[in-house]
Amino acid sequence: MGKRTQLQKGAIAHDEANANRTRRSAIIATALGSALVTSLLFTSINDKEVNSSPSATSPKNTDALKLIDGMLSYPSISDQNDIAFLNLAAAPGLNPNEREKIIQNSLQSLDKWAAAVSQQTQKNYQRYLKNPDGFKSEVEWRMAMICTVLGQDFKVRYDPSLTSTSQQFSSNNAFFANPEKVFLTGCLSEQRSGTCASLPVLYVAIGRRMGYPMHLVAAKGHLFARWDDGKGTRVNLEAANSGGFTSHPDSYYRSWPQQISPQEEERGYYLKNLSSHQALAVFLTTRAACLKANGKNGEAIVAANAAFRLAPNLGGIRECLHATLETKTERDYELQALHHQSELARLRMQHDPMVPQPGFIHPTAPFFSPHVQQPNVHHPNSFTPPQTFNPHQSPNNYPRH
Repeated sequence: MGKRTQLQKGAIAHDEANANRTRRSAIIATALGSALVTSLLFTSINDKEVNSSPSATSPKNTDALKLIDGMLSYPSISDQNDIAFLNLAAAPGLNPNEREKIIQNSLQSLDKWAAAVSQQTQKNYQRYLKNPDGFKSEVEWRMAMICTVLGQDFKVRYDPSLTSTSQQFSSNNAFFANPEKVFLTGCLSEQRSGTCASLPVLYVAIGRRMGYPMHLVAAKGHLFARWDDGKGTRVNLEAANSGGFTSHPDSYYRSWPQQISPQEEERGYYLKNLSSHQALAVFLTTRAACLKANGKNGEAIVAANAAFRLAPNLGGIRECLHATLETKTERDYELQALHHQSELARLRMQHDPMVPQPGFIHPTAPFFSPHVQQPNVHHPNSFTPPQTFNPHQSPNNYPRH
């Protein structure tokens, strides 16, 4: 009995040990299972949290990043851009639904005009070679052909509404209320008229279509065109006159229509060939002036700020931005204009006593003064073709000084 009892006790102990091991295994398995479930649960929750929070690569954030990068970057465009397109694209007042069509039709018109100028230039070239004495160079003759064909065949002219003294001293706000006076849209309209803000752009656009090295240039309060091949041949083309070809040296623009200091010229503010992004900045200041004249101050500030970002060191750009941020009445501008008139007249009369007083420079349009128009006074570098001239006719009507 003693031995059997011991065997039975041993078996019972063994069974209890096995039961304990089984219970421990179950507990461990349960714990592991709980941990796994908890892990999966938290992973699912975290995934939901991650998915519910905006991703850096989501479309909305991508658009925001592009916007921020664009706002903080230094904007620039290629000099291969068509200067006419840049001017037309910056023009305010175009019907949004027809804007692209208007620009396309305008560019096609310029292509046709350039083809006509090129044809007449080739047709009259032999006449020039036989009698070149009327011009200092072939470059002058070629630019004179641009002025002549555009003026006589296409009736392009300086805006006649601005030639009177009363109009020259009229309100600039009233002037800028009509963008066609300062953008290519006016040159290409039925009126075929422009100012020093748009006619130089037209000449450059036509010249470049003909393969000429033409550039837009800024004086203080004025724009003009220039032929510059980068090899020493450089001729300026003045557009602010009643027709024909007029060329002035750079020294002329150092005192007209406003004085340019040596420091301003040295810093590149004025009298330099404008790059595409600088030209666009000029067009945007014009846009700002037009928008401000029409009471759209918010849009004017946007345009002036865009111009400042494109060319912060170009003459007149900072002043335009400051002017759009100002809140002045029309009377304030008139009083300021009266204050400047005597000084502008003194500078103009000092340069040429035969020239009448110019219009004033308005602070909302600091880059150029479209009111300033040069009358047809005698100048050694001036050429006004006879009104009867037609390049289709005989050599007797060939344009000359």
